[in-house]
Amino acid sequence: MTQKFNSKTYQGKKRIYRPVAGATLISRVLVWDEKRSDYREPPRGTNYLARRVEIVDGERKLVAQSFDSLESAKNWQMRIVDDGTNEPAVGSQTVLKTQLISTRKSLRNASLEGGGPLFCEVVEQWKRRTFCRLSKGTQVNYEKYLRLHFAEVMKRPIESITPAFVDRWIDERKRLVDCYGRGWQRKSFEHELTLLSTILRYYIEYNDDTKYVHPIKRRHREAAKVARDCANKVSQDITRAEFEKFREHLSCALHGSLLASMATVQFYQALRISEVAALRWEDVILDWQEPHKSRLTIRQHVVYLRRKETPDFIEQGFKNAFSDEPVKEQPIFPDSFEALRKCHVSGRSGLVFRNPDETFFSYRQIQAAYDKAFREANLPYRGTHVLRHGGTRHVYNETGDLSIAQQLLGNSDFETTLVYARRHKGALTKLAESHWSRRSDGVLSEANGQRSDGDMEVSQGL
Repeated sequence: MTQKFNSKTYQGKKRIYRPVAGATLISRVLVWDEKRSDYREPPRGTNYLARRVEIVDGERKLVAQSFDSLESAKNWQMRIVDDGTNEPAVGSQTVLKTQLISTRKSLRNASLEGGGPLFCEVVEQWKRRTFCRLSKGTQVNYEKYLRLHFAEVMKRPIESITPAFVDRWIDERKRLVDCYGRGWQRKSFEHELTLLSTILRYYIEYNDDTKYVHPIKRRHREAAKVARDCANKVSQDITRAEFEKFREHLSCALHGSLLASMATVQFYQALRISEVAALRWEDVILDWQEPHKSRLTIRQHVVYLRRKETPDFIEQGFKNAFSDEPVKEQPIFPDSFEALRKCHVSGRSGLVFRNPDETFFSYRQIQAAYDKAFREANLPYRGTHVLRHGGTRHVYNETGDLSIAQQLLGNSDFETTLVYARRHKGALTKLAESHWSRRSDGVLSEANGQRSDGDMEVSQGL
């Protein structure tokens, strides 16, 4: 495994570790050769470094061990001894060799059942027709899911994908997490299950196969959850008071005033972080005489691929836009107007929120600043999308109109709006109090009317 020397790849280290393709948490060991000016395999010693999860002092930790061969490293990761026996269980659940063999045999035998085209053929048709309409970020994620989790599905006949197979497929995904220690923070495999469901629905719709029944059941949604992480679901119900507290701490970060203004526009306009990061002054109309007539137009967004080897870029339109309406126009709310006014410079063009080098803020920059501000404000939130949720619910709680919330979000699907638009916890109580208030006013006025009539009768009698 010798590569031509490149000064840009030289790390100034005697020993480096390069990931092995297709083997999670296993690295190839390379040492620096002064004579050849290149990283090469060590002349003596171990060639692979493997890691796995162990329970040390009651905590889950990654432990490492060196091996001469890749097979030995994989067996150690899977807790399989070379003589074919299984090691004693360490910590929580372990994957035994017999379980893996039986699972693979059952998947292989199941592929012989059923008919219809192969799943990989349906995937190719789906990519040609509908995949290209998705946003770039979604395409990257779907490609990753297909590569990591659909290897055993690709060569199966479509009709052999039954509810029982989906059960086994989900169990296999969860067992691999426990085996290799991947996805400690993973909450569920719901995204992978949704992709499988999308492709199967495409097959049913475009091939008019009335005999094939969609195999995804309600129980699969629950089975796809990783139980240990479900209790750690992050709340999205950030209120206006909490946002103002968060913004106060955010303003103390690096580029704090600019990030605080960005967060204000994102919250009150209910924008995605990719949309507000790509906002240009050419698309902002600030009316100084009549501020209520100020408008902004979303014409582009940053595609955050979150991959080191692929740079982020700006794309026209916005995610999930109508095909005939690739832009959305909004009135500017007062808080957003003040935030934009602070950033405004006469005659300035280009990006509204940008680094000193005139580039847009990276997702890592924004997320790190947001998460730090949430922690310092002692708020139970993290990430960037929570502000879009909070801004939508702020508008929905004031209007009670889902169509206005949909117009604010720019969603083409009304059902998507239901995810964001949800009343705050005290809304029902306030409604009941308003009913009691009107009732008490009516009873009081009625009682006053009866009392005045009685007084009139008394006066007439006198």
